[in-house]
Amino acid sequence: MAPDDELLSHEEWQTLLRSLREWVANPNITLVRSGIKETGGKATGRPAVVVHVERKKQPHELAPTDFLLPPTVTHHRPRPDGGPEAVRVDIDVIETGPLRIQALDGQPRPVPGGYQITVRMNDHAVKFGTLGAYLNYGGRMLGLAANHMVSANGRFSDKEVYQPSELEQNALIGHVTGYHPVPTIEDLDEEDPDPDWSTTDYAWITMTDEHVASPQIALTGVTPVGIGAPAVGQKVTVVGAATGVIREADITQLDGASGLLRWVNLGEGEDEDHWLYAQFEGLIVVKPAIGNAGDCGAVYVNENHEIVGMHFASDNMYSYATRIPPFPPPLRPNA
Repeated sequence: MAPDDELLSHEEWQTLLRSLREWVANPNITLVRSGIKETGGKATGRPAVVVHVERKKQPHELAPTDFLLPPTVTHHRPRPDGGPEAVRVDIDVIETGPLRIQALDGQPRPVPGGYQITVRMNDHAVKFGTLGAYLNYGGRMLGLAANHMVSANGRFSDKEVYQPSELEQNALIGHVTGYHPVPTIEDLDEEDPDPDWSTTDYAWITMTDEHVASPQIALTGVTPVGIGAPAVGQKVTVVGAATGVIREADITQLDGASGLLRWVNLGEGEDEDHWLYAQFEGLIVVKPAIGNAGDCGAVYVNENHEIVGMHFASDNMYSYATRIPPFPPPLRPNA
């Protein structure tokens, strides 16, 4: 048995998290990721599989669908001499409340980043999110937003983007004209391999005219200068549509990996679920949590006024951001 504090390689973490994919099917488990084990709120320095649960339960509270999590899991790998080696990895269970894959709802013109936008997902449902920023991105002036909030890889029925909602007059501000594809699966029980890992979850909006959006971020008055590189210890600010205030946090981790999680629900009714599952690596982890439901798409801005990430999800302790490449891919026809 290898020492408890031995780090796994990047590929080994992927393999280990993939082996635990069915855990996320439990409704009390919201996220399974790589991280550092904490004891008494302090990092121990030991790598761990960190399991986020909505609520820690006593044994007598366990439902038939629940199960007791083990204190460790074992990853098997070959030694240099070809023999087998078992690496024991701690399990760290933290109670974080529900994971909120994340809707200011006024109608300013021009609209700055941080305000609510909506896109019709199908005939029965509308998605609310945040216009992250409007900037010269790869030589084009584009609005940035979260893929899972405005497109779901082009699977939403409509491409029109309204601000704050389609119920208001003169609310149309642009169209979703591209997205960075997120590999997904639709059935946890299927025998198909897991989807490829994603580092990004963003789409872009071509505005109806250049005067409809402002390059500033709401409340802060900051005009982002472009895309920058995140770094551990950086302080970032974010303004999300649901939170409606300026929030600050510190980047604590750059290599967060989620394992499979529920990415977007394509169900057409309140009681109908049709989940797409995805898995992410290279997540930017910040503490404290700085987002609420409806904040997805908000951008993390560092002290140099660079955008270093896009808000993706939060729980009660942490927030998570995905990466934004410095240049967008080509526009995708009929995205």
